Amino acid sequence: MSVFESTTTHRMSLCTFCKSALDNNNMHGAVLTDISKAFDCLPYQLAINKLYVCGFNHDACMLIASYCTGRKQRVKLGGHKSEWLTISKGAPHGSIFGPFVVNLFQNFLLSQLKNKYEVYNYRYADDNTVGVCDRNYNGLLI
Repeated sequence: MSVFESTTTHRMSLCTFCKSALDNNNMHGAVLTDISKAFDCLPYQLAINKLYVCGFNHDACMLIASYCTGRKQRVKLGGHKSEWLTISKGAPHGSIFGPFVVNLFQNFLLSQLKNKYEVYNYRYADDNTVGVCDRNYNGLLI
Protein backbone atom coordinates (compact mmCIF):
# COMPACT_ATOMS: atom_id res chain seq x y z
CA MET A 1 0.00 0.00 0.00
CA SER A 2 1.14 3.49 -0.74
CA VAL A 3 -0.19 6.61 0.94
CA PHE A 4 0.41 9.90 -0.86
CA GLU A 5 0.73 13.53 0.10
CA SER A 6 -1.43 14.93 -2.69
CA THR A 7 -3.74 13.92 -5.50
CA THR A 8 -0.96 14.85 -7.95
CA THR A 9 1.54 12.36 -6.50
CA HIS A 10 -1.26 9.79 -6.25
CA ARG A 11 -2.14 10.09 -9.94
CA MET A 12 1.51 10.31 -11.06
CA SER A 13 2.36 7.10 -9.21
CA LEU A 14 -0.65 5.37 -10.72
CA CYS A 15 0.40 6.46 -14.22
CA THR A 16 3.98 5.30 -13.58
CA PHE A 17 2.72 1.90 -12.41
CA CYS A 18 0.46 1.53 -15.47
CA LYS A 19 3.27 2.51 -17.83
CA SER A 20 5.62 0.01 -16.18
CA ALA A 21 3.02 -2.74 -16.57
CA LEU A 22 2.55 -1.93 -20.25
CA ASP A 23 6.33 -1.74 -20.80
CA ASN A 24 6.54 -5.31 -19.43
CA ASN A 25 3.78 -6.51 -21.78
CA ASN A 26 1.25 -6.78 -18.96
CA MET A 27 -2.35 -5.73 -18.98
CA HIS A 28 -3.54 -3.45 -16.22
CA GLY A 29 -6.94 -3.10 -14.55
CA ALA A 30 -7.92 -0.77 -11.73
CA VAL A 31 -10.89 0.21 -9.62
CA LEU A 32 -10.87 3.82 -8.45
CA THR A 33 -13.19 4.71 -5.59
CA ASP A 34 -14.09 7.78 -3.60
CA ILE A 35 -15.15 6.68 -0.13
CA SER A 36 -16.20 10.08 1.20
CA LYS A 37 -19.60 8.73 2.30
CA ALA A 38 -18.23 5.45 3.67
CA PHE A 39 -18.19 6.74 7.25
CA ASP A 40 -21.96 7.32 7.09
CA CYS A 41 -22.62 3.74 5.96
CA LEU A 42 -20.53 1.79 8.45
CA PRO A 43 -22.49 -1.04 10.03
CA TYR A 44 -20.94 -0.60 13.47
CA GLN A 45 -21.88 -4.09 14.73
CA LEU A 46 -19.82 -5.53 11.88
CA ALA A 47 -17.04 -3.11 12.80
CA ILE A 48 -17.12 -4.29 16.43
CA ASN A 49 -16.93 -7.92 15.26
CA LYS A 50 -13.94 -7.04 13.08
CA LEU A 51 -12.21 -5.44 16.10
CA TYR A 52 -12.68 -8.69 18.05
CA VAL A 53 -11.09 -10.62 15.18
CA CYS A 54 -8.16 -8.18 15.18
CA GLY A 55 -7.48 -8.88 18.85
CA PHE A 56 -9.26 -6.06 20.68
CA ASN A 57 -10.38 -7.29 24.10
CA HIS A 58 -14.01 -7.47 25.19
CA ASP A 59 -13.91 -4.29 27.31
CA ALA A 60 -12.43 -2.23 24.47
CA CYS A 61 -15.05 -3.51 22.04
CA MET A 62 -17.87 -2.79 24.50
CA LEU A 63 -16.54 0.74 25.04
CA ILE A 64 -16.55 1.37 21.30
CA ALA A 65 -20.01 -0.23 20.96
CA SER A 66 -21.39 2.09 23.66
CA TYR A 67 -19.88 5.04 21.77
CA CYS A 68 -21.66 4.04 18.56
CA THR A 69 -25.05 2.83 19.80
CA GLY A 70 -27.96 4.77 21.21
CA ARG A 71 -27.25 7.90 19.16
CA LYS A 72 -30.17 10.03 18.01
CA GLN A 73 -30.62 12.95 15.67
CA ARG A 74 -33.26 15.42 14.58
CA VAL A 75 -33.56 18.36 12.25
CA LYS A 76 -34.32 21.90 13.35
CA LEU A 77 -35.49 24.40 10.76
CA GLY A 78 -36.44 27.80 12.09
CA GLY A 79 -38.72 27.15 15.05
CA HIS A 80 -39.72 23.67 13.88
CA LYS A 81 -38.10 20.47 15.10
CA SER A 82 -38.49 16.97 13.73
CA GLU A 83 -38.95 13.90 15.90
CA TRP A 84 -35.82 12.27 17.30
CA LEU A 85 -34.67 9.30 15.20
CA THR A 86 -32.23 6.60 16.24
CA ILE A 87 -29.07 6.38 14.13
CA SER A 88 -28.51 2.73 13.25
CA LYS A 89 -25.29 2.98 11.27
CA GLY A 90 -22.38 5.25 10.57
CA ALA A 91 -19.53 6.57 12.67
CA PRO A 92 -19.97 9.62 14.88
CA HIS A 93 -18.94 12.66 12.82
CA GLY A 94 -15.59 14.16 13.70
CA SER A 95 -14.36 11.00 15.37
CA ILE A 96 -11.29 8.95 14.51
CA PHE A 97 -13.42 5.79 14.69
CA GLY A 98 -14.82 6.17 11.14
CA PRO A 99 -11.51 6.49 9.29
CA PHE A 100 -9.96 3.79 11.49
CA VAL A 101 -12.68 1.23 10.75
CA VAL A 102 -12.86 2.07 7.04
CA ASN A 103 -9.09 1.45 6.85
CA LEU A 104 -9.57 -1.80 8.77
CA PHE A 105 -12.15 -3.00 6.22
CA GLN A 106 -10.05 -1.87 3.25
CA ASN A 107 -6.95 -3.60 4.58
CA PHE A 108 -8.90 -6.81 5.14
CA LEU A 109 -10.30 -6.72 1.61
CA LEU A 110 -6.86 -6.01 0.19
CA SER A 111 -5.31 -8.90 2.16
CA GLN A 112 -7.98 -11.24 0.73
CA LEU A 113 -7.22 -10.08 -2.80
CA LYS A 114 -3.47 -10.44 -2.26
CA ASN A 115 -4.02 -14.12 -1.44
CA LYS A 116 -5.12 -14.68 -5.05
CA TYR A 117 -3.72 -11.82 -7.13
CA GLU A 118 -0.77 -9.50 -7.45
CA VAL A 119 -2.47 -6.27 -6.47
CA TYR A 120 -1.46 -2.78 -5.48
CA ASN A 121 -3.31 -0.16 -3.52
CA TYR A 122 -2.86 3.60 -3.68
CA ARG A 123 -4.65 5.86 -1.20
CA TYR A 124 -4.97 9.56 -0.74
CA ALA A 125 -7.57 11.01 1.64
CA ASP A 126 -10.86 9.41 0.55
CA ASP A 127 -9.58 8.27 -2.86
CA ASN A 128 -8.66 4.61 -3.08
CA THR A 129 -7.25 2.78 -6.11
CA VAL A 130 -6.85 -1.00 -6.27
CA GLY A 131 -5.20 -2.43 -9.35
CA VAL A 132 -4.08 -5.71 -10.84
CA CYS A 133 -1.51 -6.54 -13.52
CA ASP A 134 -1.40 -9.74 -15.52
CA ARG A 135 -0.17 -11.01 -18.88
CA ASN A 136 -3.69 -11.88 -20.04
CA TYR A 137 -7.15 -10.43 -19.75
CA ASN A 138 -8.59 -13.25 -17.61
CA GLY A 139 -6.00 -12.54 -14.93
CA LEU A 140 -7.48 -9.07 -14.49
CA LEU A 141 -10.95 -10.40 -13.63
CA ILE A 142 -11.39 -10.35 -9.89
